[in-house]
Order: sequence, then structure tokens, then C-alpha cells
Amino acid sequence: MSHGEEAAKLVGMANQISLFFGAQRRRDSAEAVAEHLHKFWTPLMRAQIRDHLDAGGHGLSDIARKGVALLGQPKPAIPAGPDDDSSEHARPADAAPAGAA
Repeated sequence: MSHGEEAAKLVGMANQISLFFGAQRRRDSAEAVAEHLHKFWTPLMRAQIRDHLDAGGHGLSDIARKGVALLGQPKPAIPAGPDDDSSEHARPADAAPAGAA
């Protein structure tokens, strides 16, 4: 398969993924695309689609283009909250404090 054929195949796949997440009318559709590509595409596939975007991104939908652009960017840390198992809030009200015998 030539480089152009491989790029066209990846563009088609990325566009299908973006259609799926876009149809859900999520405000974070591009982030969902990037997460999917990160989870399910090989590092080589991700590098090829990023290279394609850097070369102009011909054929990529807007959502796919934005999702590919997010690949490799660090995600912001999510602060621990009341649902975090390590939090004092996760203990039942009648449980002994951490470290108590």
C-alpha cells in the first residue's frame, strides 16, 4: 500500500470516528476522537495521521482535524474529589479515621 493510500485509509477511519462522536452532540467531540485514537490506534498510525495533518490534513473533517491536533498534548490533571477512594469523604460517616486502630 502506498503512502497516499495509507493516508487516505487513515483519513477515512478518523472521519468515521469523528462522525460517531459528532452525532452524540458532545461538546468535547474532538477530545473524544483524540482519546479513541490514542487508545485504539498504533503509535505508527497516530504518527501517520499527525504527519498528514501537518501536511495540510486534506480530507479530514473539522472534528477529526481537531482531534488529531490534540494527539500528543498533555491532558490536564483531574483533582481528587469526594468520589476519589483516597479521600476522607469516601469513608462511611461511622468509620474510624485513617490510621486509627
